[in-house]
Amino acid sequence: MNHIRSSSTAETCAQTYSFLPCTTTALGNLFLVLAYGFLNYKVRVTFLTAGSDLLLETIGPGYAGGHGHVVTLLLPMLGALPDALLVLASGLSGSGEKAQNQVLVGMGLLAGSTIFLLTVVWGTCVFAGKCDIGPNGVAIDSKDTKGWFRFTGSGISTDNETSWTARIMAICVIPFAIALFPKMLRIQPGHRLPILLATIISFFLALSYCLFQIYLPWIQRRRLAFAKHRHVISGILQHAQMQALGHLLNDDGTPNENVIRKLFYKIDNDDNHDLSRAELHALIIGINFEELDFDKNDAVDKIMDDFDTSGNDTIDEGEFVEGMKIWLNEAKRKVQASGAYTNKFINDYHEVSLEFSR
Repeated sequence: MNHIRSSSTAETCAQTYSFLPCTTTALGNLFLVLAYGFLNYKVRVTFLTAGSDLLLETIGPGYAGGHGHVVTLLLPMLGALPDALLVLASGLSGSGEKAQNQVLVGMGLLAGSTIFLLTVVWGTCVFAGKCDIGPNGVAIDSKDTKGWFRFTGSGISTDNETSWTARIMAICVIPFAIALFPKMLRIQPGHRLPILLATIISFFLALSYCLFQIYLPWIQRRRLAFAKHRHVISGILQHAQMQALGHLLNDDGTPNENVIRKLFYKIDNDDNHDLSRAELHALIIGINFEELDFDKNDAVDKIMDDFDTSGNDTIDEGEFVEGMKIWLNEAKRKVQASGAYTNKFINDYHEVSLEFSR
């Protein structure tokens, strides 16, 4: 009896903080990894990202007085909060030696995730999205005649903001590399100079990033412009539904091309089978986005960028149909629809986009 009790006791595990679940099996550990990863994802994406966007859009980015300073300094910290809490929680449990090992693993995971984004994820996106390079040095969308494994004469084109963002991410790896440098060289533990140096550099990099966002808040402005453009998309889709032209999606979720063509001819006031900038501007004014303050000319430019694949500054019927298909597929990814795709689906997408735009 005592032997059975001792065996049973040996197989049990101690709950972290006396309430978090624990397990001693491989499948149990895998489940906990997936569960905690999902919770981390939900907190970061659903709450922190959504809350950051709402705060940004309510008060505004950049050097705009005291509230603007608070927002600009707070948003970068909110994005890093889940990872920082994971490392902090691992360092508060157990003995000093155990906490040191756990923090070391946590720091390695943080550095690895950043490096993973800059190498594997970014490299895969470049490889899968490469297109032929035109005479002007810009990639031609949806045209890849070189094949998968021929890299000369093909590539991708990005804007300057994306390039600068990638450089900022690369700079963020420096403190991790300094902290883990002794481990890579297998130096005996006890050398605290690299840790101290990494801490000081991290502090100054965080301060520099916050000041950069105050005086050059183009990253926040870009997020805000993207959110407003998404609301313009949802407003146009909702406008098409309200005009009683029919359901934009069939019951199986595929775009209804007949209704999309009806919308095209309704917008085409001069019946020349092309949509001009003036007609798009009239459409946006007619929708009357009272709850959203934005530059209508900039909205027209973004619609042209999405639809005008020929580059002739007009949108023909085929371009309009293909562009609307892309918009509808994007809306389907943002809103989980159950059963048939009805008017409620478009209304839900409009409400979701409005939350992040006003």
